[in-house]
Amino acid sequence: MAAKKEKGRKKGKNKDKNNQQELSKKTKIVVIFALLFFIIVIALIFNANKVFYLQKYDVPIRTVVGNETVFNISKNDTILNLGTVKYGGDMQRSLEISNDYSFPTRFSFEVTGDIKDLIAYPEASYLRAKEDILVPFSTEIKESTEKGVYSGVIHVKVQKFTGKFKDKINISDALKSNNS
Repeated sequence: MAAKKEKGRKKGKNKDKNNQQELSKKTKIVVIFALLFFIIVIALIFNANKVFYLQKYDVPIRTVVGNETVFNISKNDTILNLGTVKYGGDMQRSLEISNDYSFPTRFSFEVTGDIKDLIAYPEASYLRAKEDILVPFSTEIKESTEKGVYSGVIHVKVQKFTGKFKDKINISDALKSNNS
């Protein structure tokens, strides 16, 4: 009888050992899923503030400061050339942008290079689906500006727009001017 009790105890111990191994496996699985969930949540938090662009492209821009204003007509459509502008003079050219997407977009602009302080431009333009507009880039040359060639790049970034449109947007009110 004592041998049977001993055998029963061993079976009980084996059951406990199997239960502990089973619990250990379940615990490991739960811990792994919890860690994965935590990593995903952290990744989403860090990426929530990032802006995702549909497109990015650069457009060269150029002007010359000289003794007279010369309107530049060029067949080169890869550069936005403001021509030669005299002191106290101004010049404007427009960049045609098109929204080829089936949803509204936001086009943002930033000018870099030695021309950036001479250029006024809108920070952004909002287009409805399949809409085209002309975006003005202008310069007004002050007496303190040195003669010479000024160039740079217009960085254009396109992203999906999910806001609401105003009925009318006055583009001249939205101009960003660095020379005022």
